[in-house]
Amino acid sequence: MCQCLTSLHARQGAPKNSWCREKINKTYLLTIIFLLGSCIAVAQAQTSTGTTMTFSAHAVVNVGELAQQEKLHPAVSRPQIVAVPQMRHPALPVPAEAATIQLRSGRRTLPEVSSTQSSSLLPFSAPISPAPSQSFAAVSDNHLRIPPSAQGAVSPNYLVVTVNGTFVVQNRTGGLLQTVLMDNFWAPVGGVTGAVNARVAYDPYNSRFIITAEANGNTSSSALLIGVSTSSNPTSTWNLFKVNSDPGYWANFASLGFNANWIAVSMNMYPLSSGCGGCVFQENVYVFNKAQLYSNVLGTVNKFTDISGAGTYVPAVTFDNNPSTPLYLLEKWNENSNGFGYLRMGSITGSVSVPNVNFQVSFVAFGNPWAFTGGITNGGFAPQASITTKIDTDDDRMQSLTYRNGALWGAQTTFLPASAPTHSSVLWYGFDPTNVSNGFYDFIDDPTGNEFRAYPSIAVNKFDDVLIGYSTFSATGYASAAYSFSGHSDLVPVEGERQLIAGRGPYSKFYGTTTNFWGFDTGTVVDGANDTDLWTIQEFADFNSGSGPDSGNWATWWGKISIPTHLFVSAPANATAGTPFSVTVTAQDTSNNTVAPYTGTVHFTATGSSSVPPDYTFIPGDNGVHTFVNGFTLNKAGSQTLSATDVSTLITGSAPVMVTAGAAKSFTWSVPLTATLNTAFSGTLTAFDNFNNIATTYTGSVQLSITGTPAVTLPMPNPYTFTSGASSDNGIHTFAFTATSGTGSTFTITGNDAVNSINATSASIRVTTDAPITGAGHRIRMFRSNVPVVLATFTDSDASETGANLSATINWGDASTSPGVVVRVGSTNKFNVMGAHNYAKKSLYTVTVTLSDNNGGPGNGSAALATGTAAFLPINSSH
Repeated sequence: MCQCLTSLHARQGAPKNSWCREKINKTYLLTIIFLLGSCIAVAQAQTSTGTTMTFSAHAVVNVGELAQQEKLHPAVSRPQIVAVPQMRHPALPVPAEAATIQLRSGRRTLPEVSSTQSSSLLPFSAPISPAPSQSFAAVSDNHLRIPPSAQGAVSPNYLVVTVNGTFVVQNRTGGLLQTVLMDNFWAPVGGVTGAVNARVAYDPYNSRFIITAEANGNTSSSALLIGVSTSSNPTSTWNLFKVNSDPGYWANFASLGFNANWIAVSMNMYPLSSGCGGCVFQENVYVFNKAQLYSNVLGTVNKFTDISGAGTYVPAVTFDNNPSTPLYLLEKWNENSNGFGYLRMGSITGSVSVPNVNFQVSFVAFGNPWAFTGGITNGGFAPQASITTKIDTDDDRMQSLTYRNGALWGAQTTFLPASAPTHSSVLWYGFDPTNVSNGFYDFIDDPTGNEFRAYPSIAVNKFDDVLIGYSTFSATGYASAAYSFSGHSDLVPVEGERQLIAGRGPYSKFYGTTTNFWGFDTGTVVDGANDTDLWTIQEFADFNSGSGPDSGNWATWWGKISIPTHLFVSAPANATAGTPFSVTVTAQDTSNNTVAPYTGTVHFTATGSSSVPPDYTFIPGDNGVHTFVNGFTLNKAGSQTLSATDVSTLITGSAPVMVTAGAAKSFTWSVPLTATLNTAFSGTLTAFDNFNNIATTYTGSVQLSITGTPAVTLPMPNPYTFTSGASSDNGIHTFAFTATSGTGSTFTITGNDAVNSINATSASIRVTTDAPITGAGHRIRMFRSNVPVVLATFTDSDASETGANLSATINWGDASTSPGVVVRVGSTNKFNVMGAHNYAKKSLYTVTVTLSDNNGGPGNGSAALATGTAAFLPINSSH
């Protein structure tokens, strides 16, 4: 066993039992020499089948009944220190042959940010972490134990808070539902005093709360405690279990995790001793059959012991209900080995009833090392305003671990710079435990050393949005609570720090020791109601009570970060082309609730021709809702879509708008090139608005007239009044005309609406004695230049036409024309026009083919147009 515990960070009981740091530091020098000489090799794999144990006790407690009893018979407790020995050890080596996951610096690749630069102090404008949508008090100083080690869990209906000394249930708006003393909560299992360092979690797959704690620290009756709620209601009954510590050891600093199969609790194990110098350390991981605990079945406990010398091997809170997904563990291994920091990763696998633990699956390497602690001077390491007393920031042990979407996400306190730390910092990271190169790390750090950060906890939602909550300290303020957010599609590694609640006074609370305790934990969790929103419960310095070594007061505070998952775009169902209208955009969460703190920047787009507002950044005064008054104009008729997208997170929303054409402003004629003498032909007049939409609501009167020498019979009535609505013109009317004289000459048709000042004149129409021709263009795809293709097909009403009198001209749509080849289809009166062309570049072209019939003599034939498209896609191009 290669571990030396050289200082007791805190100890339960009277001040006379406190240990002397000065004496311990001297012992450390002697012990490290021994360890470096005798314990250097570490095996690559350390798989254990463990040993089985039985529960020493179990019971059922009703929290509601217990709370009522406490009201009737209040308990009296005296203030105490919570024991958490500080871990000091020699540099544990990383075996050369060991698998190592190399993490890159930064969740996003940003070359202008160095590995040690604070992501909250980026050299460019980064968004500030979102403001909390809810923010309220959790638990105030109970004057029972220090530090509070605040933890929290969130279900669809309840908040559960554990602090050293107290178990509390709140509703989701902060209302107090139940509160009981922690010792009383565990009392039914018998023989419990000093139940501390509790951890609590919510299992969303089974709608249960899970709690663990240690009891009877540094005594022969030391025990691990574990409990599960019997339902989703934490104010009702809980199944409680007790496991005795190893003989000669006491269990400390519980870490809690679970997956589909098991609940795991790791414990740092210390020998029972009246002094610290040279004491030996080991780690126990207790694995419980989750289904049995939920069913209140007294099965066996699987215990696995690691004697590598590391500690606080944290099991992951696993958001993956697949039974084959391992329950991973992570611990700090070496904070500075040849310029790298290292963690060690383990896993729990096997069958539900026979689990096994691999304590050394791989190592995780960080390109920036750190120191394991900042030491203690004048009570601690972190400064505060008003008084010279400092606040303790503990050490760099692993503190929070989550498995989500195939990745492990963790956070811990570090001390920078590694060679001679001047301040504490938050290190957080995420990586694929099965991939040696797919991961990142990031420091939330003030490189100036003015602001200290410590005791982080981390939560990740189903979208991979991340929240890191922690304490902050500085010489210009009181101990405060803060958090940083990292969105799954943010362009920066982490958004700027936001203060959850500012400290209210100086903090000093020694209870007869030489350490001004803070921490040791905080809680950041995903919302059990939607697996999207994120909550954090953090400690801060409350108003102090007078002056002196115990005048400080701690308090805890909840903050909920509602994650906008989409934008709700409210637009009118109908709009008129060219007429501005208003649109309201609301940031909403997964339950369609408005996210009032939203301050994202929104970019707008719309289908069809349009005018939309410029990018807009929501301000706090918007409260998540902003109306763009007459900010949108759509010009193309038909069903269009408005879209709003957050430029950073890429959340989006859209709304359909049916656009009707505006008032008619122009006419267009569609007429044949030729008209056969004494044969009716059609001419179509279409009304358009200013945006080239067919003016479907047009109801004007149009006077028709002819210009030219031929005699033409006009349709009646003249003028003609357009109609609108079902089975009506809706902006388009086809008229029948007949040329009765003027063979070989041309004429035009004019339509005039004098009231609305709209008129249009058709193209010239030639009067012929030949039968009319009609044509249809084709859509073609050309892969090689100068390869003949059929561009259009024409039908000549003259059944005797063989094609000898027909000629074709092709306009290729790229400002070039050429004659076409006319090919008769069998012996029919259908004719294909073929052509070949060399396009200069890949594109889509509009091709117009004109077919003319000279009817045996110039000037007396019919003609027709056909329009198609040609997509030129070179055979060697990508498409």
